[in-house]
Amino acid sequence: MSGVKIMKRLAKEIKPVSGYMGLCITGGILGQLTILGTLVAGVGIICSYAGIDMFLSTGKWVVALFICALLRGPSRYLEQYFGHHVAYKLLAIMRVNLYDNLRKLSPAKMLDKKNGDVVSTAISDIECIEIFFAHTVAPIVIAVVISCLSLILCAAIWPMIALVMLPFYLVIGVVIPIFSARVGRDTGRDYRLWLGDLKSYLIDSLKGIKEIIAFGKGTERLGNIDKKGGEINQVLHKLIRHRNFVMAMPDLGRTLSRVVIMAICSYGMMIGEVGIGGSAVLMVVLAASFTPVIAISGLSGSLLQTFAAAERVFALEDEKPQVIDPVNPKKGVTNSGEISFSNIGFTYPTRSNVVINGFNMTAKKGDKIAFIGESGSGKSTALRLLLRYWDPDEGEILVGGTNIKDVSLKDCRNNFAMLSQDTWLMNDTIEENIKIGNPYATHEEVVEAAKRACIHDFIENLTDGYQSHAGEMGSRLSGGERQRIGIARVCLRNTPIMILDEPTSSLDTLNEKSILKTLYTEFKDRTIITVSHRASTVAGCDRVYRLDAK
Repeated sequence: MSGVKIMKRLAKEIKPVSGYMGLCITGGILGQLTILGTLVAGVGIICSYAGIDMFLSTGKWVVALFICALLRGPSRYLEQYFGHHVAYKLLAIMRVNLYDNLRKLSPAKMLDKKNGDVVSTAISDIECIEIFFAHTVAPIVIAVVISCLSLILCAAIWPMIALVMLPFYLVIGVVIPIFSARVGRDTGRDYRLWLGDLKSYLIDSLKGIKEIIAFGKGTERLGNIDKKGGEINQVLHKLIRHRNFVMAMPDLGRTLSRVVIMAICSYGMMIGEVGIGGSAVLMVVLAASFTPVIAISGLSGSLLQTFAAAERVFALEDEKPQVIDPVNPKKGVTNSGEISFSNIGFTYPTRSNVVINGFNMTAKKGDKIAFIGESGSGKSTALRLLLRYWDPDEGEILVGGTNIKDVSLKDCRNNFAMLSQDTWLMNDTIEENIKIGNPYATHEEVVEAAKRACIHDFIENLTDGYQSHAGEMGSRLSGGERQRIGIARVCLRNTPIMILDEPTSSLDTLNEKSILKTLYTEFKDRTIITVSHRASTVAGCDRVYRLDAK
């Protein structure tokens, strides 16, 4: 994506807060005019005392000076307040939009992405875009307006100066920023990529810190982190050199413009085209008017990272999900536990081997079904197809007699309560983790679900009971405890179909027997599909389907 396209797309994001951006620009223009007004008033006062006619009396110039000085503070506040209000509001909107698309991409399109890289995009990259919203859009408009007004003033006093100064504005405000953006764009992109890779590596290292220590890999991981940090520093040094160059060139241009202003004003006085007062006004106004233009050139170095960050964000936002809602979805069937797999064939998009081939299965409401088979035979894949994480390459899956591809994803998944192999717990209270199954459940309902999962007594013995925190990724709990909380979560979700993927893999025989008895007796009106390698887990099922590895 080119820099122009990125800028246009970022500019479109401003539409919801365009009014606030207008106030920011108004404050910025007013602020720059107060600076110019203060300088002109100062020239007017000095020239008046020197006996040079400056159109106004000394007293009026003094009044103008104080008015401009007093307006400088409020106008600056107006610009900064609304500029950052716009930026942080838009960043919040972009985070929500990005998360919404990540939710649609999951899990199919997220399997091959690095978690740390995605986190870096969702947090660091979006934060980096703040520079564009708060420090780029308004300054560009302000620079254009102030430059045009300065040139109009020059033309009114002596048109020759306007013609001479115009190239300086164009070179400093347009040519240098465009040139620097094109030269340094790849460096900015490389820096964001390397930074995302480092964050991903750090997250992996933290998640696997116990295994790293146990297998003595700490020194190796530390060395790799040091190596990645060195590679990032090399790219960062390129960015710094580029930024220094970008800052030096506009300063050189501004210095040359001042020399030219003084030379041409002197020439104008020699030939009688402009007086001493007019020359003084031209010199101070033109010198000060380059300040917002210089700011634009200086931003071009920072915008390298901003555009690279925006490109990464837009790439995630634009990525199409593996499955999409139908254009005209049918009304999903509710409270129906009937399921049918008809001649299902499936291969993962990133693999060459067929995972499922010609699989058939039927289940009526209340049936207890089991999928068994070797690892990699497609048991969990069949569940993912039922949840429509992917669509089968061949055949169709019906729930309640309706093809799940013909209903919305929301209606489709509202039929299921899912317990995955690895129960994921949020860094929240145990009660809130259980209530993921039903956010509107009462405390009594949560307790009842915990009892069914044989975890109630354990929770009650914790210091804060159900208000105890599970820790990040459930780190304060054992694998069996996390799994039982996951089972409680499934019990709390009132759906016609329960999907259990290795539901008792982390449980002892006693707890397994008790939980399965509860599930099969108290939820006898629900269809339950269980995947397990344990014969004891599937012993109570009505039918068992074997899937063979291809």
